[in-house]
Amino acid sequence: MARPRLNMFGSVARDVGYGVHFINICEALFELADVTVTSRGAPEAAACTPRMKQALARAEAAFCYDAPSVTICPAEQMQLFCGAHRVGFPVFEADRLTDAEVWHLSHLDGVLVTSGWAREVVLGGLGDALAPDRVRVVGEGFDPDTFPSRWDAPDDDDPLAGLPRPCCVSVAKWELRKGQLELIRAAARVEGPLTVVGRWHNPFSSGWLEQAVAALRQEGFEHTGGELFRHRDREVHVVLQGFDGDHGAVARLFRAADFGVFPYRAEGWGLPVLECMGSGTPVIATDYSAPTEYLIDDVGCMLRMGQMDAIYDPVFFPAGRPGEWFVPSVVELTAALECMCAEAADGGLEAMGRAAARRAREFTWARSAARLIEALEDWA
Repeated sequence: MARPRLNMFGSVARDVGYGVHFINICEALFELADVTVTSRGAPEAAACTPRMKQALARAEAAFCYDAPSVTICPAEQMQLFCGAHRVGFPVFEADRLTDAEVWHLSHLDGVLVTSGWAREVVLGGLGDALAPDRVRVVGEGFDPDTFPSRWDAPDDDDPLAGLPRPCCVSVAKWELRKGQLELIRAAARVEGPLTVVGRWHNPFSSGWLEQAVAALRQEGFEHTGGELFRHRDREVHVVLQGFDGDHGAVARLFRAADFGVFPYRAEGWGLPVLECMGSGTPVIATDYSAPTEYLIDDVGCMLRMGQMDAIYDPVFFPAGRPGEWFVPSVVELTAALECMCAEAADGGLEAMGRAAARRAREFTWARSAARLIEALEDWA
């Protein structure tokens, strides 16, 4: 059987979420189809594997105008690609589309989304502009080779050695939506012992570190040297790390941690949550938005208390935007931290970790690529 042909448009760069999504799904698609890649912006040299270079060159020399084209980009930028059938794959966190997003998505031949939650948002926004069977859930994934479980790849060196246990880890951009402020407030209310390792960064805001330190001090944490902060009244520590792009180091951190904590307000997919699960580490996570596609109670503690609030972010949405996010309850997050600490003391986390690793392996990039091809073939 002849391999399908496909044109892909997106960011070949790993410093933004869209780029990570695009690169990983393209690498999986190379196994299934003859793919051309057109990069939005200059391709990042480190992201250009031999197969990626070939796909980029093929787009310049022999772009297939008769093949379907898929772009992975914000929903309001769907005009920036061509092809026989134009299919958009937006990733978003809002529960309501803007007028511009509706306009662009309604002029596509099909829309791919990460989750059932996202599909309902798109269908609710587009109304009759696109048939329901033209909006398909394909998901994203994670890479089990980069993030093997702690049982498949035991580590000789513990990156958390010397820190008080239990240790939990939070990996995310520093921004309001990711819930670090709620995590710091909750950690300051836990009796302890507990160590929170914050692998945080924000390439779009140079002041993120100062903001994090200010938030820690406001909740009673004092700097004790290097990356370490300790609460003045409790046996609770925070290790304030940055992120240097070393995914192997993050994988080792996930495998070493007792649990991960992700109190986000909304996620378009939540890749670090799935990577943490794939590492065999249970999670505390908000049971809302796209991660509901793969989160189940067996893998940790789900945050379900809180309230919907208008979307706002001082960096990304200073004037707000249509829609709402879910703001987790600090009270529930505090209880979840204490519950996981108790489970760690009683040896109860292993079963959750094994369930998390099994569940994560149902959501790989290979699966996402196969479902993408299946959707295009159904629409042909």
